[in-house]
This record gives sequence, structure tokens and C-alpha cells, in this order.
Amino acid sequence: MLVKKKFKRIISYSFKKNNKSFKIIDLHIKDLKNLYIFFQKFDDIEKEYFGFPLFKPTAITFNNMQKNFILYKKEQQHWNYFLLFHRKTIIGLAYVKKIGFKNKKKEKNKSPTLGGPFLLKKYRRLGLGNIMTKLCAYQIKLAGKKYLYCRIVTKNKAAVKNALKCGFKMTGEKYKIRKNLYDFEMKKLIN
Repeated sequence: MLVKKKFKRIISYSFKKNNKSFKIIDLHIKDLKNLYIFFQKFDDIEKEYFGFPLFKPTAITFNNMQKNFILYKKEQQHWNYFLLFHRKTIIGLAYVKKIGFKNKKKEKNKSPTLGGPFLLKKYRRLGLGNIMTKLCAYQIKLAGKKYLYCRIVTKNKAAVKNALKCGFKMTGEKYKIRKNLYDFEMKKLIN
């Protein structure tokens, strides 16, 4: 595992799973076009779960994603996007957002928050989401944080199962997304 010392930021992690080689790297501008292509492979419902700033609105154009990337770079110390590659193709994404972020009232938000993991259907149920989630938790440990939060839509059984497997616990908080659809909050103690 390669870790950039200045910001204690994971930049690369390689591993083998089921006799296949995978690599997880930190997001760079050179990967943006491939990330856009990756995002387009998801249906409209799945795209809703991808987060700001890169993936909103869900009908985003590549030019707008490039503009959003500039916003991401300005706040990069608060974000970590990890791309999962098989060969030279992006097959997964996970991110940690707003590490140590304070809101406009200078109050500490519940942070950091896990986004994803998002995997192409062909690569689901192989344990790759678990690996990506654990890598994000390790990034939080490097940042000196005690908890990692996530919000999962109630009907996403696979994401709930992955979060529980990775040590997340329910907090009891529930957030309405729209009519009859809720996210519930989970958190993991980082040790």
C-alpha cells in the first residue's frame, strides 16, 4: 500500500482476489473520462446514490463533471475518492467525504461519511465492496478520526449487508429521501 506522507492519504493499493489482479487508486484528472464512462453504466435509480460534487445532477455531462472536479480539487483535503480497476477498466468506486468538515455555523458535522462502494454488476458479490469499505475505514484511521458514518437507503439490502459485515452499527437516525423512501444512518468505530 502506498501512502502519501504529507496528508496521510492512501494513493494506491493492489491485491488479488479469485486469481484476478485489482488495483485501487486515488482519483486523478487523467481518470475523469473513464470515471464518467463508469458512471454512465449505472441506471437512473443507482445514479441517485452517487454523491456531490462529481455526480450531480445525475444527467451530468462530461464538461460539467470536469467543472465539478475543480470544486473537488479545491476541497481535496476533505475528500478521498478511490477507483477500483481490473486491468485498465474502472469497475468500482468508493469515497469518503468531508473529513473533519465544519459547517457554516462552525459546528462539526457528522463526518467523515462513506459513499459507496459502487461496483459494476458483473463484479458484485465477490467481496470487492468489502475491501473498498475497509480501505476507506483505514483512510479514516490515517486521518485520526474515530468514526466513519454512512447513510444507506432502506431497500438496498446488499449495501446494508456489506456495512454490517464491515462493522457498521445502526445509529437509529433515519432520513426521508422522498415519499416512502428513507436512508438510515450507520456508523463504525475506527480502531
